[in-house]
Amino acid sequence: MYLEKFKSGKNTYIRLVECYRDPNTKTNRKKVIKNYGNYEKLKEQSPEVLRELEEKYSNVKAKEALARNDNFERLVNSLSAGVGDSEESLLLNYSSLILNPLWRDSLGMTEFFRYLKNRNDTEIQFDASKLTFYLAVQKMVEPQSHFHAYSSLSSYIGAGITELELSSLYRCLDYLYANKESILAHINRKVEGLYPRQNSLLFYDTTNCYFETPLDDEQTFTRYAKQDFCELIKKEGYEIEPNEVDALLEKAPSLIEIYQKCRDEYGEALRMRGLSKELRYDLPMVSVALVIDSNAFPVDFMVFAGNKSEKTNMVNSIDRLKSTYNITESIIVADSGLNSVPNMYMLLKNGFGYAISKSVLSLPKKMEADITDLSKYTEKTDSQGNPLNYMYRIIDYPQKYKIIDEEHPENSPVTVVIQNKMLLTFSKKRQQHDLAVLEEKFGKARKAVAEGAKIKTVNKGFTSFLSADIDTQKLIAKKIKMKLIEKHRNRAGFAAVIYHDVPTKEEQAWLQSLKEETKPEQGIVGRNGLDNVDMSNVYHHLVQIERCFRIMKSNFSIRPMFVRTEAHINAHVLICIISLIMLRLVQKKLEENGHHLSENAICTGLNDARLSYTVRNNINVYEKLTTRRLDVSTTGKINGYKMNVTDMLTEVIDGGKLNHYNSDEDLRKIFGVKNLELFTQNSAE
Repeated sequence: MYLEKFKSGKNTYIRLVECYRDPNTKTNRKKVIKNYGNYEKLKEQSPEVLRELEEKYSNVKAKEALARNDNFERLVNSLSAGVGDSEESLLLNYSSLILNPLWRDSLGMTEFFRYLKNRNDTEIQFDASKLTFYLAVQKMVEPQSHFHAYSSLSSYIGAGITELELSSLYRCLDYLYANKESILAHINRKVEGLYPRQNSLLFYDTTNCYFETPLDDEQTFTRYAKQDFCELIKKEGYEIEPNEVDALLEKAPSLIEIYQKCRDEYGEALRMRGLSKELRYDLPMVSVALVIDSNAFPVDFMVFAGNKSEKTNMVNSIDRLKSTYNITESIIVADSGLNSVPNMYMLLKNGFGYAISKSVLSLPKKMEADITDLSKYTEKTDSQGNPLNYMYRIIDYPQKYKIIDEEHPENSPVTVVIQNKMLLTFSKKRQQHDLAVLEEKFGKARKAVAEGAKIKTVNKGFTSFLSADIDTQKLIAKKIKMKLIEKHRNRAGFAAVIYHDVPTKEEQAWLQSLKEETKPEQGIVGRNGLDNVDMSNVYHHLVQIERCFRIMKSNFSIRPMFVRTEAHINAHVLICIISLIMLRLVQKKLEENGHHLSENAICTGLNDARLSYTVRNNINVYEKLTTRRLDVSTTGKINGYKMNVTDMLTEVIDGGKLNHYNSDEDLRKIFGVKNLELFTQNSAE
């Protein structure tokens, strides 16, 4: 038993409490033995009574701790000797304890969520900080649906969640969506404070995530709207079934407005079928646009309907960057899927420069002899003059664009020349890879022609090298396009990036006004402040954002998505983004200590953070399980020396090391936490 002071409102109270172990939930609890009321009043009115209480109980807690430590030491000795009774063990993951300093201190999320609650003055029945932290950690350790994440909560120690209803988890997703902008803005400020970012270079790309459901949102919303419509028009004397709605609307157009109101109640369709990068055309999907900085930290994201064009989505993303984060005068780096003159014009008009990947196969034949002449290329070297195994070259690549004034469409279009530069690179290693892939496709194409095989398309994979006869049902492979094969061979190993510096203030002012008489004579040239040698690295930086998407898909299982509302979809992506930011922070911490680990190695180390929790002789014992020792080199590749990644993460992030056997006090001391209570289904009920 011990005296405990606690606050309620503005007052401080004092009570006598006792700790005990709940035999049903197998968790530590405390019960109130006696309340002594307001502490200040007791101190003022009965100081002698307070002094007696403090003298009697002040040292009880310390004596109990010393006794527990002594008992624990004797118990460990007996366990090491193979002696001692035990209850059934519980397997716990302690990755939440490892990562807690990043959440609490580096990102300041605990304090920020407290601020959010006070700012919004909302009463929520869950701890948004603890729940969001758990969901983000769980994505790194063993990604699952949110329903299964709830079921797994009892196997995590350090999450700090002892009571939670499943409905509260989904309400937390709504809460995250409602505060998405504030959360991202706060994280951006914290990350920039830790690792100052250069907003002069931002990377942009999109991907899509599918849903394992047969109906898209338009089909679903239409079905619901027809049901509502049938109920609504009963008052008008109509008794029809949902499948008869279309016929009724044709006969009675006056009812269309009523039906449209029913449909509008469900909002815009988000989960739609479209051009899937993973060829899942059978399933509805959404598009996710992501912006990261030069340090590979996510800056922002947006979710769009799956049937919307990537190029259209880019306009909305850039508008958001300007309005939300006041980011301008930056270079936007993107892949070839977003390479279009209208996009370039849009970026320049908004005050951005760009560096957009371009397929060398799309360049005209008249340029082939020039772009493949390696005598015109310069070997790229590092700061010490060592070769980096690729060559580069810069050429002029002006492009004309006819601009139509949308506000005054009656005005004649204005044609302007955008004075782009093109960065060409050549890599021997890339050439070997391109030729190996080409030969594999060429072999499949030869086999298809020899067998007169039926093919589904002539624009994907090896079939792009085939001419085909149209059969009554399918295409028949007939002939190989040898000229196309030769074109691929000649341009193997080459890559291109079109880039343009941030426009000058005068150029941007003209792009806003579009007056023919003030059109720049030389076209839109830009500031020309880009370092051409630095720009030669842009192509290699493009892999960073692709890597971010690969991590979220492979390590965090961002898809398939098991949520359906706009709020829950956005919250799901936000949690994956937070997980990615925490993963980057872990990498940075490791690099600062001389360790360079891959994302897979870190996630494996977090998954291996396992304790066997038992109660032996009425004492909590946490036995650290033997974890895999990965063959990890200092570059993060699985081919170097053996390393216990879990122990390394604990030492680097928390500054401590677990013993083989650990007590409650050991865990609290190493990880700097107070609450080690576990979540149980019973406590939620």
